Amino acid sequence: MNPFGGWHPIPWDNEEIEVGATSWAIIALIKAGVSSSSEIIMKAIKWLRDNQWEDSGGWGRWYNNKKDSIPLIIRTCDAIAALLIADEDPESPIIQKAIEDYELPLAKSI
Repeated sequence: MNPFGGWHPIPWDNEEIEVGATSWAIIALIKAGVSSSSEIIMKAIKWLRDNQWEDSGGWGRWYNNKKDSIPLIIRTCDAIAALLIADEDPESPIIQKAIEDYELPLAKSI
C-alpha cells in the first residue's frame, strides 16, 4: 500500500494508485481474514470512495496523475466488488451512483 491508501500493480511503485490493484487487494485481504474495519482496509476504502468520478459514478484505472481520463466498466466493477465485500450497503449512494449513472448492463438486467 502506498501512503495514499491504495496499491499499484508493481509493489515497489508508490507514486500512483491503480483502481483494479487496490480493489483486488481489498477483496483478497478480507477473504484472507483481515477485518473490513482494519486500518489498512479502511484507508483503501476511503481512497476508492474519494476517487469515484463525480460526473459518471464510475472509476478509471490510474489516479494521482490521472493517466485515465475516462471511467472504465471493468474498474467500476472492481471497485463495486471491493466496496461490497468490505460491507458497503448495496443501497448506499456510492454504489447506486455507479450503477445508475454508469448504467452497468448487468445491474439493469437483474
